[in-house]
Amino acid sequence: MAATYRTILTERGMQIIAEAGAEQRTVELSHMAVGDGNGHQVTPKPSQRSLYRERYRATVNELKVSDDDPTLFVAELVVPADIGGFTIREVGIYTDEVFAIANVPDAYKPNVTEGAYGDTVVRMVLRVANASVVTVNVDPNVAVATRTWIANNVNAGSLIPGGLATQILAKR
Repeated sequence: MAATYRTILTERGMQIIAEAGAEQRTVELSHMAVGDGNGHQVTPKPSQRSLYRERYRATVNELKVSDDDPTLFVAELVVPADIGGFTIREVGIYTDEVFAIANVPDAYKPNVTEGAYGDTVVRMVLRVANASVVTVNVDPNVAVATRTWIANNVNAGSLIPGGLATQILAKR
């Protein structure tokens, strides 16, 4: 039987959203974590208060709302090269408490001493019906740009004062 992967809001996450809606305040999602499922593939449960075995937690690198669906969020965590030696099987996103949990296909995160290593980007997709109450707290001093983001958003014309020669000619 094939594994089923999903992201669910925890019972506490649903309660946090309900309270925020009633009090007309926002929910700040600030951190993400990855875990190894204590050595086993896991199925997320609404009653969970934590990952089965958390291995790394850091500030959310990016959280964006889907262009096609305002209730769909994509959260991103960068696990640095010097963290590793375990298999990522679970992901969580947090306020002060676990808000949502996902199980993911096994992905081995090597350690620097193993010879093959690098930053690993983990993305978590979650749906929140009352998306207007959700916000993210991203520390710009900690955020990491992925190679794809740089390729899509940074070019020589934006880095060189006055632009490139062809840009100057085009302006005239």
